[in-house]
Amino acid sequence: MKITRNTTKSHTSWDYVGIGQTFVERPGGPVFLKTAEFFEQHMGDQYNAVCLETGELVGFMTNCEVLIVKSELTVEE
Repeated sequence: MKITRNTTKSHTSWDYVGIGQTFVERPGGPVFLKTAEFFEQHMGDQYNAVCLETGELVGFMTNCEVLIVKSELTVEE
């Protein structure tokens, strides 16, 4: 997988990040993809994003701010 990124210069409130948009917490940090919010009932964890570099599911708080990344995702088999 190859990720090409162009990060915005200003922070965006989590409420304005759309499902399917890519973002970073800080410049140069890992790229995340926002997903629909879901709960893992057995452990009680809440997730709303996936790290594109590791595949790890993560949960961001609704009051956080992130940097939107205009990205091009290329997957080769």
